[in-house]
Amino acid sequence: MKKVITTLLVLIFATAAAVAAISPFDLTIQRDVTSGTIVFRSTIPMDYAASILIEDLFGNALYEGRLNRGDFLNKRFREAGFTSKNYRLVVVDTLGQTTLPFQLRPAGQLVDFAAADQLFFPRVDLRAERMLVVDYNNKSGRRVDIRIANTDGETVFSDSVNGTKNVQRAYQLNQLSEGDYQVTVSARDIKDYTLAFALR
Repeated sequence: MKKVITTLLVLIFATAAAVAAISPFDLTIQRDVTSGTIVFRSTIPMDYAASILIEDLFGNALYEGRLNRGDFLNKRFREAGFTSKNYRLVVVDTLGQTTLPFQLRPAGQLVDFAAADQLFFPRVDLRAERMLVVDYNNKSGRRVDIRIANTDGETVFSDSVNGTKNVQRAYQLNQLSEGDYQVTVSARDIKDYTLAFALR
């Protein structure tokens, strides 16, 4: 197995870190008492294609669907189908995941926006100069493991970053031969987030 000579650079990016395409504050969940339904809507269109999941706290899915780029979330379900009290709406796109918990109370607002959560997926960019850049907003501040493997699953490079909330690393790939590879980023918030890239 070839050794990889890497150069670790702490990067200062001029642009802000990527955010998930939909903010919790752009999602609404309301009860329609006249029709006995619960209505899920987004106030803005999706910037990216996204998957939609409505589940209870045990992970039982009530609804799974997809929205295309430019679509609005606009779904209505019979309230009688919600047999538990606590649920969550999960929206996942290429940039991250937004989770909005809601509770079917007898009256009042269903959503507690203070309990909403956004998870930002790592950004991975392969530059023309054969440099792989990883940028990850590490909310937990715990250790982040970065691994590059070939198509046989053999690790050709690995790195760990400890105790930082903003992981920005660049790896020079000049010593790798042409071919297909995968970079895997693992942290407390994400488990084995993997992206493929090719060196030509």
